[in-house]
Amino acid sequence: MIVDMNSYTANRGIAAIDPAHALPEERMRHYLYQSVGLEPWLGSDTDSGPEMPYGDNYFEITSKGLTRELAMWATTAKFWTG
Repeated sequence: MIVDMNSYTANRGIAAIDPAHALPEERMRHYLYQSVGLEPWLGSDTDSGPEMPYGDNYFEITSKGLTRELAMWATTAKFWTG
C-alpha cells in the first residue's frame, strides 16, 4: 500500500515534468485501488497479463478492515514484543 501510493505520487510528478515518460493515470489508479482494497490485488504485471498468484478475487483488506500488509507488521510486532 505504501509503495503503491509513492509510485502513484512519483508518476504524477513525472507526468508534470515529462508526460511522455509517465505511465497512464488509469493504470496507476489500478495499482493504487488494488493496494487499498477497492479492486482485487492481481500481483505483478507480466507480458501475458497480471500474475494473479492468489486468483482474481484476493483483496488487500481483511474482514476486520486491516490491510494485509499492515496485518503482517502487526503480527510480527506482537511476536517480538510479546
